[in-house]
Amino acid sequence: MKKISEEIKKSAEPIIKVIRKNDGFKVMAIGLNKGVILKKHKAPENAKLLIIKGTVSYVSEREKVCLETFDEYNIPVGELHELIAIEASICLLIIG
Repeated sequence: MKKISEEIKKSAEPIIKVIRKNDGFKVMAIGLNKGVILKKHKAPENAKLLIIKGTVSYVSEREKVCLETFDEYNIPVGELHELIAIEASICLLIIG
């Protein structure tokens, strides 16, 4: 996480790293510098987003939610959504 925290300071793109992967699940770290957008995409399976540091906006056709440090959000399967960093942020995404 420290490495991602350093990398996002210089990045205009999302930083995504797989932390752990198994047959039934995947854990990913997502780093976003302030103003960086993780472009629209769909969750292929049940997913939970955990905000480790910072503030992001989760935007879908259904809703827009502001998520801050230690907030969590269940992402519905197949929902088209994007993340927008309100400030430099690190998130964990648990899929499966």
